[in-house]
Amino acid sequence: MPRLSSALFLALVALGIAACERQPQAEPPVASKDTSLLDSGAVSREMPISPDAPWVAAAARGVTFRAVGNEPGWMLEISPERLRLLTHYGTDSLIARTPERLVAQDTMHYVAHIDTLAVDVEAVRTPCTDMMSGAQYSYTVHVAAGENIYTGCGKPL
Repeated sequence: MPRLSSALFLALVALGIAACERQPQAEPPVASKDTSLLDSGAVSREMPISPDAPWVAAAARGVTFRAVGNEPGWMLEISPERLRLLTHYGTDSLIARTPERLVAQDTMHYVAHIDTLAVDVEAVRTPCTDMMSGAQYSYTVHVAAGENIYTGCGKPL
C-alpha cells in the first residue's frame, strides 16, 4: 500500500508541474464585445477602435442623436424610429418606438413611452466635457426615465 500512495503522490506532483508550464498568451481583443461596429463595417478586426468608432457606427445605423454619461455609465441613441437607452453600464436597456421631438432655439426635447414609463430627454446646446474621457461635445443632456435621472454629453450625428 505505501508503494501505491507514493505512486499517486508522484503522479500528482507531475500533474502539478505540467499545469505550471507557461501557457501561450492569447492576443488581446481588438474589438469590444459589441459586434455592431464590425457588423456595420465601421471597423475591422485588423484596425484599432478609435474613440469615434461607436459614433460612426451609430450614424451608420440611422441614429441622429447620441449621448453618453457616467456614474453609472449610460448611453442614449435616438433615431426617427426609436429611442434606445442603455443604463448601468449596459446591463439595463429601454427601447421605445418613435419618440416625439420638440425643438426650441438651442434645446431639443424628446419624449417616449414604454408601457407606463415615460422617458424624457432634454439636450441643451451648451458645451459639455465627458469627465471620464475628456471628450468635448456640443450638448449637455439630461435624461429622466421614471425616477432615474442621468446627466451627460451628446451630439447630433
